[in-house]
Amino acid sequence: MTEEEASLLAQARRNIAAARQLAGTGFPDIAASRLYYALLYTASALLVHEGLRHSSHRAVLSAFGRYFTRTGRLEPRFHRLLLDTFRLRQDVDYTITVRITSQDVTDILEEAEEFLAAAKAELD
Repeated sequence: MTEEEASLLAQARRNIAAARQLAGTGFPDIAASRLYYALLYTASALLVHEGLRHSSHRAVLSAFGRYFTRTGRLEPRFHRLLLDTFRLRQDVDYTITVRITSQDVTDILEEAEEFLAAAKAELD
């Protein structure tokens, strides 16, 4: 694993930790946003490992699907999680009527940790 890949995974871990704290203190909407970024950093680390760097979020999401889901290298549920959390982050950041609970965040947290572990295994 390169230094850049390790840094991206470390950033993902920090965002997961922040999301856990935010969800536990009454800020599930902000926690959801942090979880999206954790997933984005994780996907970016995997893409960097392939020699790919993308400047837009949508490009990262698309490339992740192309290089890791369609090829069967990682489970399709991780791509679905990334896409769903991207939409959720947009909703909570830009729509004031979106309701998300701490339990919703807890469910995403578990999957985010599984994605991070799968990415680490792929990179090692």
